[in-house]
Amino acid sequence: GKPVCLILGDNIFFGHGLPELLREAKEGVEKEGGAFLFAYYVPDPERYGVVEFDAEGRVVSLEEKPASPRSNWAGVGLYFYDPKVFDYVKEIEP
Repeated sequence: GKPVCLILGDNIFFGHGLPELLREAKEGVEKEGGAFLFAYYVPDPERYGVVEFDAEGRVVSLEEKPASPRSNWAGVGLYFYDPKVFDYVKEIEP
């Protein structure tokens, strides 16, 4: 019944204000539901998982190492999900 944080193991996160950003993401998911994805602007998005956002900042797509990236935003491997994520995971096939 609580939000879930997923952190991919090949990344290290640090920086001024990081605890506050994490808290805001968690609280946002608790209040509004859905998910929160952290991304970073990169000059070479074809090397990463690329996140496409709509005008309101909502994720439209997430594509791994695309030949023609839809944005320059790379997903950094840090996500917050509402508890419904467990229902979605049950439906995913490898």
